[in-house]
Amino acid sequence: MRGSAIIITLLLTSCSVPAPAPERPATPMVERAQRPVHFGPQDTIPPGAGDGEHTIRLPDGSTMTGRFQDGMREGPWKSFFPNGELRSTGEFHLGRSNGDVEVYREGGVPYYTGRMRNDERVGTWHYYDTKGRTIRTVNEDSLRAIRER
Repeated sequence: MRGSAIIITLLLTSCSVPAPAPERPATPMVERAQRPVHFGPQDTIPPGAGDGEHTIRLPDGSTMTGRFQDGMREGPWKSFFPNGELRSTGEFHLGRSNGDVEVYREGGVPYYTGRMRNDERVGTWHYYDTKGRTIRTVNEDSLRAIRER
């Protein structure tokens, strides 16, 4: 009788529908910060604009400034919150992010910093809390090596 109960229990549990996955909490701020840096929706020169320095106004009231050359972002670029405070700085070459990146929270507190090469994060990236203290350091080169295995 005991053996029958065990067999029935095994059959019932192995054929049952799995419980739904628990609801995921909101994505933590640091995890969101690890996504690629984008200075705005434009990857190329805005229609009708020529090469040279430009200020681009985004729908949320923020702006970004920098130079276009041959229809692509080139050299240093900066983006600003709608209130005019600096949001981020970065370097571009042939339309791709290359060089140091600094991203700030409103109020000028660092959010994260690192280096880009051909639109990919490289080297050590630092993530900061709302008071500007380092809360996480990530070596992107080590992560890339793990992903490529």
